[in-house]
Amino acid sequence: ARNMVIHGRNPYVTPAGTFTDDPAYHADWSRWYDTPMVYGPLWTALSALPVLIVSDPGVQAKGMLILNLSGYVLAGYILYRWMRKRDARKAWLILVFWLLNPVAAFEIANAGHNEGAMLPFLAILATALVDENLELAAAGIVGAALIKHWPLVLTPALLAIPAKNRKRLLVIGASLSALVLVWWPFWAGKATFAGMAEIANNISDVINYSPFRFVLWSFLTNVGTLARPVIVHLVALETFLAVLAFVTLYSWNRKLSPTAAAVVIMAAYYFVWLNWFQPWYLLTFMPLMVTWLKSPKSIFVMAGIGIIGLLSYYYTTPIAVGVALLLLAMSAAYVVRAKKMRVNSATRARQIIQNE
Repeated sequence: ARNMVIHGRNPYVTPAGTFTDDPAYHADWSRWYDTPMVYGPLWTALSALPVLIVSDPGVQAKGMLILNLSGYVLAGYILYRWMRKRDARKAWLILVFWLLNPVAAFEIANAGHNEGAMLPFLAILATALVDENLELAAAGIVGAALIKHWPLVLTPALLAIPAKNRKRLLVIGASLSALVLVWWPFWAGKATFAGMAEIANNISDVINYSPFRFVLWSFLTNVGTLARPVIVHLVALETFLAVLAFVTLYSWNRKLSPTAAAVVIMAAYYFVWLNWFQPWYLLTFMPLMVTWLKSPKSIFVMAGIGIIGLLSYYYTTPIAVGVALLLLAMSAAYVVRAKKMRVNSATRARQIIQNE
């Protein structure tokens, strides 16, 4: 943000370390000095607001914390309004525990991870998938992808929403137009994604592997095979693409509900493919889990995610594997439950028609 506002440079091309005389140069995030911007243009624009308002780098950083915390609160409000139409008592209860979740205070208010800014869009996406609202679901994916790029992989979940092909084409066209429009001011050809390419190529940091890749690397090493990071990386990518193809085909044939498809893709992305597995990424599961459970059970899910996120700072490897197994099991249960709910809804609809 300082690159853009103070130095007038494109942050996707020029790394922060270029300006050694900048007061923020000696801040705590020095490990990223030589990496250009890796986030989406909407986050770049939002993070520029504190820089425009105040001049002190420390206060600017606190302003970005406030932005992320505001996003977390807004996501809770969106989910509350959606749930209130179904059960006002449970909606209030879940809202309170959403706001009191330890992961919010630690990961967003303390560490400032911009998942907080992405959560309102994921809340819109989660509720739209349950309601099978194609336009809102697409808007949620586009908004989230303009904060961080990865939500674009959730696009196949839209195929499970019933709609005419003409409507799908219009929604796709509008979504692509929105992406192009917001990216256009920062576009510099392939150089625009230099930061993302740098992180994607950093595949030798084994401790930050996704759980699947870490287990694969450990297995190959223990059986006496030289576990080259590139091989592990490619196997994980192929596995993730296979899951993505599977979900795409099933969504196209309407054999998965939209929400179940999104959960499966997100679980596969995080635990199979993600380059840099960190506990704060668990935040993005929360809107989907809330819309799934819609009951006090959500409280325990959210609190559990928060506690696991905190513990993973001290016991990285076993907790990461434990999280993978837990959430993959939850995802499987979600798919089964979603399928039953859809079958029951179809049965009730037929009964209503017959009674009329």
